[in-house]
Amino acid sequence: MGRSQSKQVLLVADANPENINVLKMMLASGYEIKVAADGKEAIRLASSPDAPGLILLNNMIPTADIDEICRKLKTDKTTQNIPIIILSEPTTEDTEARGFELGAADYITKPFKRSVVRARIRTHLDLKRYRDNLENKEKKQVSELHEEIQQRRDIEDTYRA
Repeated sequence: MGRSQSKQVLLVADANPENINVLKMMLASGYEIKVAADGKEAIRLASSPDAPGLILLNNMIPTADIDEICRKLKTDKTTQNIPIIILSEPTTEDTEARGFELGAADYITKPFKRSVVRARIRTHLDLKRYRDNLENKEKKQVSELHEEIQQRRDIEDTYRA
């Protein structure tokens, strides 16, 4: 199966085997699931050459607090555009606001509802794909403009000579 037809990679960063199993059952048919049991592993897998398209991050993950993980992911050029959805117990408005301030794209509260989990993941992967396409188009247009400018300079230099 070629890369264009392969399943989108999701990273589930959660130390709770029950959560991991529930999410795998919900998502394995449509996505390739990678699992990190702690914050350090989550950052390592997110930075790997086969980076995930989206990260599902439990707000109670061991070895690093969620602030530290989000900050590292959002300040690293290789991971900053990967959407993060925080998995949590029902939260307060302040807790959610803090997650959004750190760069989280969304929240999913437990107990997980299959339709909600799948819809939110699909939405954020679509948004990421659209953003990536726009960025690639912009880079291509800028490159073409630079080439055109250089060609015009070359022509001007020819006339001046």
